[in-house]
Amino acid sequence: MPYLLRLQLTDRPGTLGAIAGALGRAGVDILALDVIEHDRGGTAVDDIVVDLPDGGMADTAVSACTSVPGVTVAFVTPYPAGAPLGRDLEVVELMAEHPTQAEQVLASAVPDLFRLAWGVVLDGSEGKARLEHRSIGAPGDDGFDAPWLPLASARRIDVDPSWAPPGWSDVLAAAAPLTGRERVLLIGRNQSPPVLDSEVARLGYLATLASTLGTSASVTATDGPASAVAMDHIVLTVHDVERSVAWYGDVLGMAPVTFGNGRRAARLGMSKINFHAVDDSTPAPVAHRRVPGSGDLCVVVPGPTEKVQAHLQRNGVPIEAGPVHRTGARGSMTSLYVRDPDGNLVELGCYRP
Repeated sequence: MPYLLRLQLTDRPGTLGAIAGALGRAGVDILALDVIEHDRGGTAVDDIVVDLPDGGMADTAVSACTSVPGVTVAFVTPYPAGAPLGRDLEVVELMAEHPTQAEQVLASAVPDLFRLAWGVVLDGSEGKARLEHRSIGAPGDDGFDAPWLPLASARRIDVDPSWAPPGWSDVLAAAAPLTGRERVLLIGRNQSPPVLDSEVARLGYLATLASTLGTSASVTATDGPASAVAMDHIVLTVHDVERSVAWYGDVLGMAPVTFGNGRRAARLGMSKINFHAVDDSTPAPVAHRRVPGSGDLCVVVPGPTEKVQAHLQRNGVPIEAGPVHRTGARGSMTSLYVRDPDGNLVELGCYRP
């Protein structure tokens, strides 16, 4: 079974070789290694993924590493087989391919980019921190105080009980501004490991890039005042509005939104889905034939497809078709098809291989 170990070690020639030798003698294979941080004091932080022999215990790998002078193990945890260690460039490419959804793409990728972490996009422009998007594993808390906003630059966030939602008491967090100082990407870890200086710097860089891509994409030259430049929202007619808000939040990570006179929606980046109840007296104008289950839409997910399938299975969502190859607005993609509680067909398209 693969395990991820974060090592703190003396940065001197031969140390990694000594670690590899100690692990090899213990029958432990190294699957991947990622250099996380170096400091001027001669200390480094590395993440390694190892595969233990049948029946092996994690303590075997820990003991082998710590047998090398100057090496300590900050934490050890099971790690999904085949999970990537470093994929910053892949995420940057995906953000560049989908600039209007760059912030959503980045937040969804947090569990891969910052190990054992989750990510949320928060907007504090109206006084409370409103949840706009969350990655897999992120809490769904919305509308809480965030006295650390506005945020001038990427930094660690002290999760204090005076403002933090229930269940955040053990969270180690950092945040970086997106568009403006009140719209941020926050990453959190439950208990360990601590967020390193290098991770704060990476978070700031990636958040700035996501914001720049999104802003540039919204300022597109058009042929005239009525030329469409982006999709703002669509409307789905449903039997139970709150059930739909919950499904799109739990399954697709879309943030719940309340607007107007108590109307409800689910936000996806800079777009949203508005929900109308079939028996609702929604003020005109409305669609001529409002029928639940008549919707057919496609959303882009970061992938890879195998992880999407596993997430759907955990949430009890049957896959109606796929994975299959389809052609999206930006080219070839791999898609899975599911249905929401009203039977609307929802295609989950992944542009990654």
